Amino acid sequence: MKAAHSGGAPLLGGAGTRAARPARGGRGRASQARATTTHARLFAAAAGIEFEDAVASTDDDALRREVTKRVTEHARHRRPGKAAAELMALAQDGVLPDLAAAAAAVRACVRAKDIPRAEAVFESTFGSGLVKPDEHVLVTLLEGYVEAKPPRWGEVTALLAQYQPKFGVAPSTATFNALLGACAQMNDTERGLALLERMQEEKVPIDEQTLQACKKRRVLRSVVKRVLSRMHPDDLDDADGL
Repeated sequence: MKAAHSGGAPLLGGAGTRAARPARGGRGRASQARATTTHARLFAAAAGIEFEDAVASTDDDALRREVTKRVTEHARHRRPGKAAAELMALAQDGVLPDLAAAAAAVRACVRAKDIPRAEAVFESTFGSGLVKPDEHVLVTLLEGYVEAKPPRWGEVTALLAQYQPKFGVAPSTATFNALLGACAQMNDTERGLALLERMQEEKVPIDEQTLQACKKRRVLRSVVKRVLSRMHPDDLDDADGL
């Protein structure tokens, strides 16, 4: 799942090192700063750039919010390089990226179909343990894999296998619905049936959104409707035309 990158500009974006900010506060802040700098060094190393000593400040939360806002804007306009560079600038300031900022950067890369950069951002933040992911960002990366040409089902399988043991996230209906939608779109009914079987084995709820995800393939749709009919027999009247 790790992005292949050999030489050249770092995938996590632009810019060289920035000047460190001066330390603030007493011994407690100094200890936090040392921990932050250690994590930020790991983040920078994953991006393949050098990192100057930096410390955390009392403005960290405000800075994260501002970075998240800019990264989200880059995601909207499909500027993955600039989104990733914002995260690196944050690390170079000695400030740990939070879930919102890192997830927005992954989303920017996926929207631009820059999967190697999405993987690099994901690995250096979530994969390294720097930030704990939620299911939303995991689904974002999965969607990038299935929308690739050709779809990267090997990476999908590898990431799914890491959900619980590595990230502590149980795949829910949202994860399976995203994959089922891709299977229906690609007419990959065999894989779709396997996913539906896994949902039932693992007791992952099948819902109306699952039915919508499968609506293009009658075989998948029939399985979902059978499950739903056992749960809510009166709720499928409006779905008969799907």
